[in-house]
Amino acid sequence: MALRGDVRSLTQTREAVTQTLADHESRLRGLERWRYALPLAAITSLGTLIAALVKAGGA
Repeated sequence: MALRGDVRSLTQTREAVTQTLADHESRLRGLERWRYALPLAAITSLGTLIAALVKAGGA
């Protein structure tokens, strides 16, 4: 009987680990999609706009 309990416990632990890994994989894929979907040109132009606004506000 103790062996059955150990096997059940291991099965539940494996399922929990599998779910956690799937969740992490999903989060990483989402971050990668966001990162590569945002072109470098958009980031550069946004930085330039902010710098121009700061300069205009300080003048």
